[in-house]
Amino acid sequence: MTSSVTEDIVPNKWKLSFREGQMNPVVRFLDRLGVRRQDFMKSGSTCIVYNYHETNNQGSPQVLKLCTKRIDYFNYHRSTVKDFKTLIDKQFSGNLLPISEILYEDPHYFVYAQEKIKILDFSQVDCENFIIILEIIKKMFVENIITPDFISSNLGFNSQGQLLMLDYHDFKPLDVFLKKGRWSKIARCIMEFASLALFKRRFEEKFSESFTTWKEEAAIKSKNYAAEYFPSYIVNIFKALDSGRRSQIVTAITQCQKNLSNLQPVTASLQPIPKSPSFDFQSDHVPFHHHSQTQSPEEKICQCRHPHQSERTDRRRDKKDKKEKKDKKEKKDKKDKKREKSRREHRHRHDF
Repeated sequence: MTSSVTEDIVPNKWKLSFREGQMNPVVRFLDRLGVRRQDFMKSGSTCIVYNYHETNNQGSPQVLKLCTKRIDYFNYHRSTVKDFKTLIDKQFSGNLLPISEILYEDPHYFVYAQEKIKILDFSQVDCENFIIILEIIKKMFVENIITPDFISSNLGFNSQGQLLMLDYHDFKPLDVFLKKGRWSKIARCIMEFASLALFKRRFEEKFSESFTTWKEEAAIKSKNYAAEYFPSYIVNIFKALDSGRRSQIVTAITQCQKNLSNLQPVTASLQPIPKSPSFDFQSDHVPFHHHSQTQSPEEKICQCRHPHQSERTDRRRDKKDKKEKKDKKEKKDKKDKKREKSRREHRHRHDF
């Protein structure tokens, strides 16, 4: 009989705990529950995910998550897993995928069941779903607790078709997040969703620019908060994040949602969009995405509604062309001067 947990599926940070037997009690529990190695789906930094043979109260399929307690939530909160579940159920109902049932808890690990949902595909990120994602982000600022992992593989649709966030283990107090001033990951996530919603292309494909150059807050500020890439109502969110003021952030997100809701909804038949290597954060759930090169109706609408974007692109191109011409002229003048100087020196030697 194969054990539910083998070392090859244990996250690297847990391996010492596994080897020293700290995981033995939870492994025995899973084995008694009937969980086997073949039920394994995915390992992430905070949990191991299995297919679960029990359905929830609505009859929907479920996953089983074996989680470490070495996560941000327990680092900052002296509480139990039951308190964690209550937080999700009461403060984030309709925003976060609920914990169906807590099955096990010890000082080091806990196990819970959760509905198995359909992971958000990039091609599904339209203005409507972008507004919902922004609502989840805003709710965290309102409730004073946040995780920055707003990536597509941490979002999905439940059996009722609601778009929810499914991984929130790294919840930390908002004041801790704001004091650290590390808001670039949230900004990059918003930039990716904004590019998909407005242009139906991933950021790197749309702008031919790697996300690796946007990893630091200083880099985002030096690029004027992406003002040459997105409308002002998107840019204002980044400025608000940089301010570190909760009220300003909530206001900016709300205004952005209003602007997005005014864009005409368009149904487009699109193939899924591919993942981009420089934006591939580790996650407990990994979707599969395909590729599309076609321009979407949403992009055409956005281009009509935001002509300043194409104008800025033209200005950048003109500026680049002028600089290239100037550099070429300076290089030619330098060569001509050098050639003339050589001729004068040659004539001077012959005169003597």
